[in-house]
Amino acid sequence: VYKKTLSDWEDKNNIGVLIWNLYESTNVHIIRSERFTVGVKFNAKTKGFVYNTINIGVVVNSRYGVVLSNIYHGWCNENNFFINRIQQNSTTHVTKSRFGIVITSDDGLYNNNNNVFYKPSIELSSKAGYECRAIWLEYGSNNRFENVRNEGNYNGINGNKVYLVENTSANNIINEGYGLTKCMTDMVEENGVHASTTGTGIRTEIRTIKNKLIFDSGFLPSKISQYD
Repeated sequence: VYKKTLSDWEDKNNIGVLIWNLYESTNVHIIRSERFTVGVKFNAKTKGFVYNTINIGVVVNSRYGVVLSNIYHGWCNENNFFINRIQQNSTTHVTKSRFGIVITSDDGLYNNNNNVFYKPSIELSSKAGYECRAIWLEYGSNNRFENVRNEGNYNGINGNKVYLVENTSANNIINEGYGLTKCMTDMVEENGVHASTTGTGIRTEIRTIKNKLIFDSGFLPSKISQYD
């Protein structure tokens, strides 16, 4: 879906793709969403948005790329998301903040949980003086982000703190496949009541295992059969 005129990014009801209360679906494909305030939003109202496998191609030039939320005691849990790319062009709304993946709650009553995001490439063309968050966990717990590409997100007012955690969000895991050579504690801003978001970068993992012992043969001469 392509919006002919670029959104001004102010109206959160300006949404490219909005899906409510989906249940046990395994063949959902969203090819492209472009030029909206919210690129793609998944919402649970009074009941669940659960047990789905969702494929997203490209979300372009939307202030909020992919959003998970709930309202009226709904719950958005146990979903698998395969995301190709969330991207901003360098000339799009250069004086406004931008966000890649957001887990929130429209009424602030529930932490959506245990969702897994596989290999999202988040490239937001951050601008000096304006907020840029690759991932914003406003109301989300026990979610996992695997092999994230974190590129072009460091020039905002928040600097290297491209992952924001707020309110009662807890126990989320973020693993980078590509990004800055930083430990996760340098990249996560914890503003909530639980400082429990963890994760690794691939470069950190390589440095950690580089000198790890794989196998110890022991003293080989003492283990070799002796012959006359």
